[in-house]
Amino acid sequence: LAVRGLRGVYAAGDVAGPPLLAHKAVADALTVVRRLLGARARRPRVVPLVVYGEPEIVQVEHPDLRSLPASRLAAVRFPWGFNLVARVRGVRASLVTAKIVYERGSGRLLAAYVAGPNASEVAGYLAHAIEAGHSVEELRCESHPHPSAVESVWEALLHALGESYNRA
Repeated sequence: LAVRGLRGVYAAGDVAGPPLLAHKAVADALTVVRRLLGARARRPRVVPLVVYGEPEIVQVEHPDLRSLPASRLAAVRFPWGFNLVARVRGVRASLVTAKIVYERGSGRLLAAYVAGPNASEVAGYLAHAIEAGHSVEELRCESHPHPSAVESVWEALLHALGESYNRA
């Protein structure tokens, strides 16, 4: 990305600013290259944070989330205890959950917090959904592989709409 005050100088990665993550550095570098080649490119605003461990933990937030009043936000938490991926791996249900934060009224997805086996696999999907401004209603119309980590996020979205087929 262009460095302020230094014409023709571009930066990517940690020197371009937080979050200091490898996948953000790659996105920065690709944005710089595209711009240098004359293509339209913009830096992603939503960058997922992932902690690899047991369980894996994912945090994906819209940059405007913290500036919105709590009265405009709604949240739903859905335990992954019903998720077959978690059951097959013997993960205790208490260590596995998906929390979705969305805007009241519009249903626009604003944040997601996921902990469980293969949670990292849903990070990009959630970042895209939040960046694109998708609503919980729009995302409920999707189909996901079974069993999978993303299926549990989808189940949390259904839960937010009162349509969950699993009653957690």
